[in-house]
Amino acid sequence: MNWCGVFAFILLAIIAQILVGPIKQGKADVAWKGSNGFGWQTTAEEVSEGVDLTGKVALITGANSDKGLGFENARVFALRGAHVVVSARSLVKAEEAIKQLKARLPSGQTYKFSALACDLGSLKSVDQAVRDFKAMNLKLHYLIANAGIMALPERTVSADGYEMQVAVNHLGHFHLVNQLADTLVASAPARVVFVSSLAHEDATTPRAFLESDNLEMPYAAWGTYGDSKLSNIITAKEFNEQYKSKGVTAYALHPGIIETNLARSIKISDMLDFMSDIPVFSQIAPTMGRSIAQGTATQVYAALKAPETEAGLYLSHCNVEKFGSRYKQADAGLVDNAAVRAKFWATSEKLVKQALAK
Repeated sequence: MNWCGVFAFILLAIIAQILVGPIKQGKADVAWKGSNGFGWQTTAEEVSEGVDLTGKVALITGANSDKGLGFENARVFALRGAHVVVSARSLVKAEEAIKQLKARLPSGQTYKFSALACDLGSLKSVDQAVRDFKAMNLKLHYLIANAGIMALPERTVSADGYEMQVAVNHLGHFHLVNQLADTLVASAPARVVFVSSLAHEDATTPRAFLESDNLEMPYAAWGTYGDSKLSNIITAKEFNEQYKSKGVTAYALHPGIIETNLARSIKISDMLDFMSDIPVFSQIAPTMGRSIAQGTATQVYAALKAPETEAGLYLSHCNVEKFGSRYKQADAGLVDNAAVRAKFWATSEKLVKQALAK
């Protein structure tokens, strides 16, 4: 574990509480709830209360860390009766996670789990994961694109030669979701949930990135992470537009700031650089200190409770949130720009095809 990253997270949390903790208005108030009754303090179990998922199948990426959102998502879905496919970079990690999940669930009940190896940093691994999943002969009602990496200190490349954050957070999930689209349609109604981030506000140059030929701008730890999270929002919107008439809807969300293993790679200097961006930091700081159970609530809400009128939208605190509030006027409406989405989608398909052809 990168202890500098952990220390940086703790430092950020302390400063956030000192500077922004006293704010008690709107969504910065920890007691805030939307009209649906859910809000900042809502947990994943509370969102899923009363839902019977017997006979439903959920595939969750990045569900292997017991200090992660995916693990809690898997636990809550299993608690409600779903057959949960736990996806991790290796079969060993997925199987170990299943053992831990069973140990965290109430005894005396039968739970259904399957393990799936899927390294999102390798598109050929994603291809194999799709084949392995389809060989299970399962339906698919919920696909939770949860796995991710954040703010790598230096530009790193994936197995396919693409920048790692965009490769894992976007391209790997993009290919997985598209290759399983036929299974989702056959299982409809079904939902796809992309775990994005408020960090999309930090995207380098939003439109230029989305319209680039390789989905890469000059590297910056937070800016590139923002690009990858912007990608999740655009993908959710476009996928929803393509498949909603077939009974499959998609959602993107910001889970809040939770102390998970996602922060393991962050350098203190990069964290301080992030904190220096006062507009973004002031939005994120009030959501710090959320538990993993609270952080998982919005992705469970998107999968189980969000009305279809919220499909294709960006969520936070289990409610609809504004997209790109810090973007320049020309970029503020990017998510609704069909031409930009089409170019981004075509480029993503091209990059996947190039990688698989090697």
